[in-house]
Parts: sequence; C-alpha cells; structure tokens
Amino acid sequence: MPVLWLDLPDMLIEKGIVQNMTAARTTATYALMWMQGSSIDFSKSASNVHRARLRKLGLDIKRPYEGQFYTDEQSRGIIAQRNSGLVR
Repeated sequence: MPVLWLDLPDMLIEKGIVQNMTAARTTATYALMWMQGSSIDFSKSASNVHRARLRKLGLDIKRPYEGQFYTDEQSRGIIAQRNSGLVR
C-alpha cells in the first residue's frame, strides 16, 4: 500500500526511528529526492543513515522507485478528506 509522503516524518518519530522532527524531515527529504529520481550519493555516510532509517519503514532508496508513495493527485484527495474531518 502506498504511503503519503507527508506522513513520513510522523511515522519515523512514532516508530522511534528518529528522535526529533528535524531528523525526520531530513530523512523524508531523501525519500522525496528518490521519488523524484534525483541522484543520491551512497558513498556518503549520511545517505546510508537515511537509507537505513527508511528501510525500517520498508522503503529502500537504493532500489528503483516503483510507486511507493501516493501520486500528487491522490495525496491532495487524502489531505482534503483529512481536512474535512472524513479521514484521520
């Protein structure tokens, strides 16, 4: 089941993978870069730290992106439903 990208920081904190929102948002940014096809340099330790964090959520940013996140249109729909109080 796809993940809403905006939920990643909260998921990382709730599961105890990171301890603060800054770390969670930075890791989520790596997921966004992966989703958009940006090059990630895995010779750098920071990239591997973020990869390890995301792998705990079942996302491996070293593998090709295959639709693990909802599309922009789907995301807007989910957010609209949440804002209207229909979905939590």
